[in-house]
Amino acid sequence: MANSGYLIVHKPSVVLRNFEEGLRERGFIDEYKKFRDAFSKFKPSHYLGISRNPLMGIPEEISSAWDIILEPEAQFFMCVLEQNGLYEDDLILSYDDMVKTFGKIKNINDYDVILIRKESFEINNNLLGFDIGYWGGDHFSLIADTIITPTWHGPPEEDYLELSENFKSLNENLLFRTAEEGEKFKQYYKSKTWAETESYEGEFCIIQVDKVKL
Repeated sequence: MANSGYLIVHKPSVVLRNFEEGLRERGFIDEYKKFRDAFSKFKPSHYLGISRNPLMGIPEEISSAWDIILEPEAQFFMCVLEQNGLYEDDLILSYDDMVKTFGKIKNINDYDVILIRKESFEINNNLLGFDIGYWGGDHFSLIADTIITPTWHGPPEEDYLELSENFKSLNENLLFRTAEEGEKFKQYYKSKTWAETESYEGEFCIIQVDKVKL
């Protein structure tokens, strides 16, 4: 399994627009506004982590599944990369292949690219911060699901103040400044009865996120 690679993700504005449209359709937008007021110092438009609907490779033969096909040409190409061992868990493994894929996106202004890594961190000038979540799958993020776009395990109101205190070390990108800060929050999160649980020890990864210049 690859320990680093490139994710093509939606920009924060697109993530929030889609999330709020879904809440509005289900009649939950007023509850979300109250939630946002409680965490008003954490601006969801600033979140630059992993939980931003990464583009996934799709085989061309299932092109009728339009609910998961957002950028056909790019997603079909990603599947070709996978067949050649150049793509894994939504990760494009080389910069050149990422650039080729990004060039096939039609709605290019909706997307960003981030470089993520786990286990072997490399602090550099492009560091955005450290997220915590699933390496693959739906790229679930403890940060995003708690205070950005609560989808599966949003916190109860009685924990809002405590959570704000535990998130005070987040940087301007709503990510932890260091892997150690992320690890400390992970242990706190796992102690809560309302939180998502790991299927196996270590499923929640500390993930370095770097910006990518195109």
